[in-house]
Amino acid sequence: MKHPSTSLAIALVAVAGLLMVLSGQVQAQITTTVTASGTVLTPITVTGTNLSFGTSIFPGINKSVARTSADAASFTISGEASKEVTATFTLPTNLVKGADNLPISFSTTDGGHSTSSTGQSTATAFDPNSGVTTTLSTTGNLYIWLGGTVSPAHNQAAGAYTGDITISLVYTGN
Repeated sequence: MKHPSTSLAIALVAVAGLLMVLSGQVQAQITTTVTASGTVLTPITVTGTNLSFGTSIFPGINKSVARTSADAASFTISGEASKEVTATFTLPTNLVKGADNLPISFSTTDGGHSTSSTGQSTATAFDPNSGVTTTLSTTGNLYIWLGGTVSPAHNQAAGAYTGDITISLVYTGN
């Protein structure tokens, strides 16, 4: 005859085993590992030259600089080859000399862009007030030119006026 405590111990072990199976604690475990990776693109760089209306702005007579002029602002942009970028501008509404303002404006065709450094005369026109989205060249370059117009009053105070033009560039993800 079996001892009653042996039968009880066997029953408890059987019940514990059954509970472990039912609770999912006794099961085969399979794992795998994957690697997260990514490649950061070449950061965008930009250099620029000034937009110059010269030293002969006559009171009461608008003076324009075409985007195709040597006096136009120019920007040389470098980044990852063949990637899309958006260029936006913060444009002044006035050039300033102390408390005096000289109105400046930018037309819908005062901006131009090309993937060639010699493409200023054939650059694709754009509105600098809206910015432009375009693709860098196969070597990662883009060139932008910017003209504009100043509109002095008939009684405009004489002197040198200045204002900042800021270009901002970002990759679009395309």
